[in-house]
Amino acid sequence: MQIDPQISILVDKKRLTVRQLEALVAISKTRSQTQASKELGISTPVLHRYIKRAEKELGFPLIHTTHLNTGLTPEASKIIEAYKRYILSTARHSNPAVACTPITQNLLLESLSGLEKEGRIFDVYIGDDRTNLKLLDAGTVDLVIFDDPLNVYEYEGNFDHRGIGFDSLIHVYRSKSYVKFRYGAQRIGFEHLKSKSIEYCILHSISDVNLLFESKESFFINQSLVSTQEIVLHSETDASAFTHEIIAMVVTENEDLYTLVEKMKKLAPDYGFIT
Repeated sequence: MQIDPQISILVDKKRLTVRQLEALVAISKTRSQTQASKELGISTPVLHRYIKRAEKELGFPLIHTTHLNTGLTPEASKIIEAYKRYILSTARHSNPAVACTPITQNLLLESLSGLEKEGRIFDVYIGDDRTNLKLLDAGTVDLVIFDDPLNVYEYEGNFDHRGIGFDSLIHVYRSKSYVKFRYGAQRIGFEHLKSKSIEYCILHSISDVNLLFESKESFFINQSLVSTQEIVLHSETDASAFTHEIIAMVVTENEDLYTLVEKMKKLAPDYGFIT
């Protein structure tokens, strides 16, 4: 199978449109045609037509569906890898671009300050892991720092990744009703509740850490974030149950990016991370 990235992508001299490629990318991420269509803002029948037209044009299947999920065929996976490489190669910036969340924001900004004094300038994006994954898929960023290490291990792409340090969660229990903080490895906390058969319900998500501290509901919050606040919180669960690594994924081979990662590792203890 010959793959030739162009404005769209040529596969065996047959062109796939950007929308068809985006549909395949969304399916590879969500493993669900329903969820993929929601992510793209189209109906499931429209998504289905994109895929079927591409399969008819190419002459081989692009997805396989079971009663559990929908995945890409090996041929489709190769096409998407070529598409992602093409996006990365054409979405270059004048400055290296770095994405993180508020959990590591202050650590990142201090680490950047030393490099900026040397004239090395970076573009910075602050969002949650999900938003930063979208930037990664779009080829917008050269380095992403993830709160939840599972995002790194699940991501389809052969990028270098390096640990910054370790963090944990504080489990503040007030009732079975929880508010979910937008940032951090919340998955680890709620998976723990499931494993212990502890009943809970998530009322809503919250982005403001101060409103989280004032909440009357239960929640999980990063130990590193609390350590920078003048506040003491009792954890219902031993922190060792929630220990996880903060990981930097290096997308673009760039000496300045690796220097930045090393600076972050060095400064990490000052911001409540364990190294």
